[in-house]
Amino acid sequence: MSYDFEAQVAKIQTGNQKTATTHVLVVSETALGGKAEIYLITELPMFNPAAFSDCERIAQSVAATLRRSYRKSPTGSTFENTLADINEELGKLASLGKDHWIGKLNALLAVRTDATLHVATTGKVNALLLRDEEVVAVADQSAANHPLKTFENFSVGKLKLDDVLIFSTPTLLNNISIDRLKNILYNNSLPSAGKEILEILEETLGPDAASGTILVQLAPVQVVSAAAPEASDFQSQSRQSSFTTKGVAAKIFAAFRMQKGRVIKLAIPLSERATALRQESRKLRQWHRVMAL
Repeated sequence: MSYDFEAQVAKIQTGNQKTATTHVLVVSETALGGKAEIYLITELPMFNPAAFSDCERIAQSVAATLRRSYRKSPTGSTFENTLADINEELGKLASLGKDHWIGKLNALLAVRTDATLHVATTGKVNALLLRDEEVVAVADQSAANHPLKTFENFSVGKLKLDDVLIFSTPTLLNNISIDRLKNILYNNSLPSAGKEILEILEETLGPDAASGTILVQLAPVQVVSAAAPEASDFQSQSRQSSFTTKGVAAKIFAAFRMQKGRVIKLAIPLSERATALRQESRKLRQWHRVMAL
């Protein structure tokens, strides 16, 4: 089945890695197999510059697993299996002592294949759909305190022409209201909207923060030039402050359904891999008992 739209993408990232108090990774790219578009935002606390390497390792581990899963044509269970693989990888890192992120990771994973969107989040991160002048959340915000349950639920639904997806760290909506964001997106081309949002963030963010935003607009095929880059990339050395998201619609858009509690159970077969994962899980439980003492 063919669709009359393609994705235009604007990636906005602010912050100076040398002085920021958070580590932010933003990924927007076409999977190697060419059948899917993958989007990733991770945010981790970085209390001192020495923590950068650990934060980078954790974020890049998630990104590498996501990329690896979509090297081949995706199936109906690919996203589910990917979340299980990422949980497993995070569990391994925790068992090696890379555990400062547990309960503190803000992350969003999303994959678009044709008109189907899969989204999973953990922590405080925005996953919004702008459709027919209404903005609604398409994923729940939840924090996990166990590495193997970092990504436990996900949403899946159908997109249509002129939809706009807004994926971001929390800071975006702290500095730009929903109404102002809608006006920017509706009154500008996506590259111009990205530049305007970047300028606002540069003016309002503090000196020791980082932020990440991905805007995805489903535009008519003829509007998207074959020679154009995959994403408009806006970066600066400005920085952000932390906040709690306000004013985001609480309901899940009707076209999306939540898949709850399925990732671990369905994605890992009873195999040597599953046995190894159970062993890792036992190690982590022992670690949690030690930490509780």
